[in-house]
Amino acid sequence: MQSNDLSHLKLAFELCKGLQGNYTPQVALVLQQYPLFCAMYALETDFCANLQELNLNNQQLEVLPPAIGQLKQLHSLWAWKNKLTKLPVEIGALTHLRVLSLQYNQLTCLPPEISRLTQLRDVYLYGNKISAEEKRKISQWLPNNCDIRFKRFED
Repeated sequence: MQSNDLSHLKLAFELCKGLQGNYTPQVALVLQQYPLFCAMYALETDFCANLQELNLNNQQLEVLPPAIGQLKQLHSLWAWKNKLTKLPVEIGALTHLRVLSLQYNQLTCLPPEISRLTQLRDVYLYGNKISAEEKRKISQWLPNNCDIRFKRFED
């Protein structure tokens, strides 16, 4: 699994899924480098259940899979410089999330389910195409003590 080719990764995860967890600890460590795939294929579930930080920066992602909602202990989700146009409603399951970094994507809105993220303290949204009306909604949905950044400091 030394390839970042998506088709190779999917095949490797499908093979591991077929092994029903009967693979070496070395394979487990490699699988854990791809937590979203682990969640999607229900592999390394203990690892996923306790994951607190996820860095998906600059990976050309167009979508976050609904499986993101399975990473319930996440405190920080970094997904800047991708091609995200929307977030799955399952994002609302990440109730321990404190930092949500989504700058420089192609987002125009966030789902109302983000209102469930009562622990959020820092949200970075600059570099997206979010209208003034959507910014108002987002600000109302998030906790009062949440620092929401729609612009960079130097902008």
